[in-house]
Amino acid sequence: MFNMKRLFSIAVVLFLLSGCNSDKGKRWRIPANELPTEKIILKDYGKALFSLDTTQFAAELLRCQNEFPQFLNGDLCDSANINPLLRFVTDPFLRYLSDRVLQVFADKTRLENSIAQIFNRLHYYEPDFEFPEVFTYVSGLQLDAPVMANGKTLIIGLDCYLGPDEPFYQQAGIPVYRLMRMDAAHLPSDIAQTLYHVYFEKETQSVNLLDEMIQAGKRYVFVEALCPETAPHILLGYSETQYEWLKKYEGQVWRSIIGEQLLYSNDPVLFRKFFGDGPFTKEFSTEAPARIGEYIGWQIMRKYMSSHKDITLNQMITLSDSQQLLSASRYKPK
Repeated sequence: MFNMKRLFSIAVVLFLLSGCNSDKGKRWRIPANELPTEKIILKDYGKALFSLDTTQFAAELLRCQNEFPQFLNGDLCDSANINPLLRFVTDPFLRYLSDRVLQVFADKTRLENSIAQIFNRLHYYEPDFEFPEVFTYVSGLQLDAPVMANGKTLIIGLDCYLGPDEPFYQQAGIPVYRLMRMDAAHLPSDIAQTLYHVYFEKETQSVNLLDEMIQAGKRYVFVEALCPETAPHILLGYSETQYEWLKKYEGQVWRSIIGEQLLYSNDPVLFRKFFGDGPFTKEFSTEAPARIGEYIGWQIMRKYMSSHKDITLNQMITLSDSQQLLSASRYKPK
C-alpha cells in the first residue's frame, strides 16, 4: 500500500527544488517592445579583399583604403605592405575559406539581425554605450581570437564559424572539443564575451580559485543577459551531454571542492584543472567537460543575481569581494 503522506512530502520537495532550479536567466528576457531597435550594417572586408583584381592589386587596394582604413592603414605604395596582402589573397587555402564564408553566410541580413539583437540588449542595460563598427573578414583560422574589438571597431573572422563538419577543419587537425564551437550558433556568445572583455571587464587579480570562479561567473551572466535565448550549453561551449553531466553532478563537484579545501588555493595546477580548455576534466570523469570552474562561477553569480534583483548588470561587474558574493548567493547545489 502506498504511503500517501510520504508521496505528498516527496511531491512538495520536488516542487520546491523545481522552483529553486527554475530558469535563473528569466530575468534577462526583456519584452521586445522595450528594446532599442537600431540596425547593424556589416562591412565585409573579407569579401572586398578577395574580390580585388590581383593583376592590378596595388591600385585596387588604394581604391578600398578609404572604405576599410582599419585594415588598410599602411603605405599602399610600398611593396613591403602590398606583397603580404597579395600572398594572402592568392593562397589557395585562404581562397577556399573565403568561398566557404560566402556560401555559409550568404544571408548577411540574418547575421546582421543577430548582432543587432546583442547590441540592442546591451543598449538597454548601457544606454550610453557607443556601438562599434562591425567588420567581417577571413582570418586564416585565428581560433584564439575569432572575434576581436579595439576602440570603435569589432571584427569577426567568419571562417571560424563554418560548422563542425567543415572538411577543411578536419584536415587542419582542429580538436573535436573546439570544432563543436565553430558554427554560427556560437557567434553571439563569442561576440558578447568579446564586448565584456574589451569594454566592461574590470581589471582584477585572481588570488585564488574562488576569485577566478567569480570573475568567470560575472562574465557569463553578462553574456547570458545579451544572449538570453541561447542555450546554456552553447553559452559555455559544451555539448548538451557535457552540460547535462555537470547539472547532474554539480553538487558532487562542489562538495569535492569544499571537502578538499580547494576554494582558496592559488595552485597553478588547480587553475589549469578548473579553467584550462580541453576535451574533458579527467580528474572527475571523461564525460566531465573542461573549464568546470567557469560553470560553477556562473551558477554562483546566477544565484546571486536572482536573489538581488536591485543589482544592475553594471553594478554586478564592479563587485569585487568574492567571498561576500559567494556568501550572499547562498549557493548550495543539491
